[in-house]
Amino acid sequence: MKNTFLIILLFSFVINCKEEKKQISPVNPILSKEAIESMFFIIDCKLDTILIGEKGTKISIPHHSFINSKGEIINKNIQFELKECINKVDMVLANLHTVTNGKILESGGMVYLNATQNGEKLSIADDK
Repeated sequence: MKNTFLIILLFSFVINCKEEKKQISPVNPILSKEAIESMFFIIDCKLDTILIGEKGTKISIPHHSFINSKGEIINKNIQFELKECINKVDMVLANLHTVTNGKILESGGMVYLNATQNGEKLSIADDK
């Protein structure tokens, strides 16, 4: 009788248990490319320029390096954006990784560069 009672009790417990579904939340917004702060520079395109980022990235920009969407060489000031992701902590926070053939590669760092003039994205001239 005791065994029957325990079996019924156990059976009713199992039936009344509901599987709790866990919702998977999207990736933490802290882990995104936006976690890396941008540095902005104003560059005179008529001059050779060397930029040095806060984390030591050096960028050499020869004069007349940028063209607009019409292919015209830019001769005035532009806004230049630099993001440096140099150490492993930055790479994890930015959710950045390099992959080839499905395998993660070791990286010495990554940089993001963007040049604009009056809101228009610029390209690098072919001969630069």
